[in-house]
Amino acid sequence: MGRVARIGGATLALVLACPSPARGADAAETDDGLSAFPPAATIQPDKPGVADRLYPKAASGFILVNGNFQSVPSAVARSQADYGVSTVVGVSASGHPWEAWDYLGYVTASIGADAVNGASGSFSPEQITISYHPTKSVTLAGGYLRIPFSIGQAAVIANSLFPTRPEPTGVFQGGADAGVLATYESPESRLRVKAGLFDGVSLLSTVPLATTRGPVLAAYTELAPLGAMSPLEGDFKGSPFRFALTGGVVYRRGSVYRTDGFQGTSFDDVRLALSLRIAVKGFYAQGEYLQDANHGRLDVHDRVARGAYGEASYHVLVGEKLGLSPLTRVGWSVQDAEFFPLHIVTAHAGLALYPRGDLAQRGGVRLVLEYLSERHIEEGETAYGGLASILARF
Repeated sequence: MGRVARIGGATLALVLACPSPARGADAAETDDGLSAFPPAATIQPDKPGVADRLYPKAASGFILVNGNFQSVPSAVARSQADYGVSTVVGVSASGHPWEAWDYLGYVTASIGADAVNGASGSFSPEQITISYHPTKSVTLAGGYLRIPFSIGQAAVIANSLFPTRPEPTGVFQGGADAGVLATYESPESRLRVKAGLFDGVSLLSTVPLATTRGPVLAAYTELAPLGAMSPLEGDFKGSPFRFALTGGVVYRRGSVYRTDGFQGTSFDDVRLALSLRIAVKGFYAQGEYLQDANHGRLDVHDRVARGAYGEASYHVLVGEKLGLSPLTRVGWSVQDAEFFPLHIVTAHAGLALYPRGDLAQRGGVRLVLEYLSERHIEEGETAYGGLASILARF
């Protein structure tokens, strides 16, 4: 029996998080809560001391509860039916201690259990950075943060269209890295350019049972010629037609170390991500293509992985307050396409309900019911399931 297809995920999340101060034409939208991280009101002393300056100035968060069930008819008897719940707790704080300086700390801890695998847990930082703004358009940040590469992986999970990130993106990136990042943002936020140097932990090892090391160079560009788009995946304000094109690339020249501690091989790794987002009058669509070309220079064969997904929603108000959004997502990925391919196709279809749809862009509550499927082509395995989710942002 091959690998058992796995879909969905059960998650309970509590996160308090705050972004850096917004800039550009849509700064007012972001500051009043459009980012899902509205700033908290604070009282500023007339002559703040060091402690007052370092004290966090803004906070917000979300609670996300997911529960899922799945069926895998081709699996062994134990794994043919699975269900579970997990919990993620996160906390973040941000501040602006001195002119042109700010900080952001955002960490999560998770614990979960399902009928097949039992309990598991983890603790990880999402972003811990100190930033300096030499000009209004330029930011220099250092610490622990996600490489600007895949938009599906970079989005705060509370901002995502679905309760889970697109499955194909997990083949190419997962989690945050230690590094430094320089960002340029045009005055009206129509152009963003980022470049940085990272340790590459989130890119995962390309060789089983081995440790991969090597610095990562990253570059990223986002172009939104009609105006910056909301960080939320969805159009809750009935905005005029807008679109954004993004492209990210990472390069790594690294080494692989065997379990005995000795170097086994070296490689060149080039990853590419291209995406398009569209929003107009309640309709939102997002698509992304990703590719990884890993060329071994000693005894490891070349590895090429590819992935893509597309997702869409349409938000409407029923009456004055109830918001409804049909959702759909389709994803595809192939690992090691040239040597040992593993094709995986995923599909999501569901409905999101917002009891206060008129406040969906600011926070409030979201309920999602969705159907999921995942098919492993070469192994002939298909999983079917459903997921129920409750998200509350504040």
